[in-house]
Amino acid sequence: MSAGLSTSRLVVAIDFVQPQSYLAKAATYELERDLGIDVDWLPTSVPPFPAPAAPGEGDDRGTRHLRFRAQYLEQDLQRYAAAQGLVMRGLHRSCDSSLAGRGLLAVKSSAPASVGDYLDRVFDGYWSETLDIEDAEAIGRVLESVGVSGPDLDLERRRDDYDDLRARLSEAGVIGAPTYLLDGEPFLGRAHLPMIRWLLQDRQGPQPI
Repeated sequence: MSAGLSTSRLVVAIDFVQPQSYLAKAATYELERDLGIDVDWLPTSVPPFPAPAAPGEGDDRGTRHLRFRAQYLEQDLQRYAAAQGLVMRGLHRSCDSSLAGRGLLAVKSSAPASVGDYLDRVFDGYWSETLDIEDAEAIGRVLESVGVSGPDLDLERRRDDYDDLRARLSEAGVIGAPTYLLDGEPFLGRAHLPMIRWLLQDRQGPQPI
């Protein structure tokens, strides 16, 4: 990991418009509570979740396979969302999450105790389609609601910090979201949480399969 990226042992890089990041949130909270650790939530931006291609007359076997796989992944996400009681609309929307990411940096700087509250409000609002995360005024209202005030509401001043952070996360191996960085080693996706828990518990008990 690049020097100065974080002093926390466990970092999680998330993108508000990535469904996998939304689904990983509750399990990451649970890990944080169970082990009494501080998780450092960092914003990034990664390519959008791809939509299944429309069927075509000349589709070959490989094309059909890719379409069926994309359809299965979409259904899988909705199953996990339903299991958590989450509303997840517009899986394939194209949306710029950088403003919400800069908002997270503002919360971490001026109201760190409210990071979880901000994450909940932005994730829930985006995926229920009740919050326009590309609207500076809307993000500003969320920031005010979690205790950010004064100059910290000016997200333009966070632009360089956000861009620099994205570059450093990329150098650290973040190619998707969520990516967990444990002592500098990247783990892509919430499926690695059992392994991460085992490592954080200093390898107590049998190794997760």
